[in-house]
Amino acid sequence: MRWSNAGGFAATGGVRVTEADGQAVLVVRDRGPGLRTTNPKLLIHLLHSTKPGHPGLGLVIVERVARLHAGTLEFESLRDGARVTLRLPAAR
Repeated sequence: MRWSNAGGFAATGGVRVTEADGQAVLVVRDRGPGLRTTNPKLLIHLLHSTKPGHPGLGLVIVERVARLHAGTLEFESLRDGARVTLRLPAAR
């Protein structure tokens, strides 16, 4: 599998999966250029990408998964990159 976007920077950041408060928590941290905004309405656009030749589906798909499973998607812009956190109810 070829990673793009945050996964492309994850070598110097990382991906972590934990469980907390009855939720599965997936955190993707990168050390790329960061985010211009943390407003999901401005970040999540179908068929929009900052990379030429990329379809811009990644965040749209993740947001839909979060919504369909009563989860949340959070964005943080850090001094040295970004962090995206997906929280989903843990399986019982």
